Amino acid sequence: MYAEEDFNSLSTLYDNFTFNEACEFYERISEDYVHIDYDNKQISVAGYDVYDKKIIENCVTFDFINRTIIGIDEDGNYITLDGTESGE
Repeated sequence: MYAEEDFNSLSTLYDNFTFNEACEFYERISEDYVHIDYDNKQISVAGYDVYDKKIIENCVTFDFINRTIIGIDEDGNYITLDGTESGE
């Protein structure tokens, strides 16, 4: 459905916020939880596993060059979302 209607859900993020604006926001968070790669224009944010009570490093990465989000699924595998996923 999303591809048929030429809808990209990440456009809301990447069309409305620049990398520099995102950096300004995420730079306020401790470096223990956020890594900013200025050369590749990527921001990685840690997650938290509430069951194991552990920090998950680089749980989500916002890639401003490729306009994607890279995340970790429930099996621990990295997945790349390009905004055309239907969620079905």
